[in-house]
Amino acid sequence: MKANRMRWNALALTCLVTIGTCMAAQSPDTRAARRFVQRFYDWYSPRAMSAKAGPAWNLALKAKTASFSPALRRALRADVNAQAKSTGEIVGLDFDPFLNSQDPELRYVAGTPVASRGSYLVGVHGASATKPAVFAKVESRHGAWRFTNFIYSSGDNLLEVLERLKKLRESGSSHP
Repeated sequence: MKANRMRWNALALTCLVTIGTCMAAQSPDTRAARRFVQRFYDWYSPRAMSAKAGPAWNLALKAKTASFSPALRRALRADVNAQAKSTGEIVGLDFDPFLNSQDPELRYVAGTPVASRGSYLVGVHGASATKPAVFAKVESRHGAWRFTNFIYSSGDNLLEVLERLKKLRESGSSHP
């Protein structure tokens, strides 16, 4: 049942982005959303490739704090802190949540944003790929852009993944 829902969500998201890309007028907000996402990935990708002192997303939380919504920051920090307290066992994210990968590419490309309920979905793919690895959900608040979630082609999204991991930690279960 859940697998069917996830497949349906992935299909609906792909259709939305495809249709929106074909129909989207390049408004100033659309261009600004794409520029924000592309600048972040231009900064982030090399750091993800060379992350030696822990996960690159932790560095992004520290260096680009304002680039993330408060809810996303809290959830990511909770995950990073839980993993730091654990020795020898993965109790948090085991993939790069901004790249949807364990093996990042050197460069990522932001696609055409699609307006969705007051925010934008921006497909992001590695330079050698044609399909998005992740859809960044961004919004503008008081003239500043920020990420509010990352949606994966599986139908999952980062906030839900982090909530499931938190519940597993609270229940004493090991990583799925």
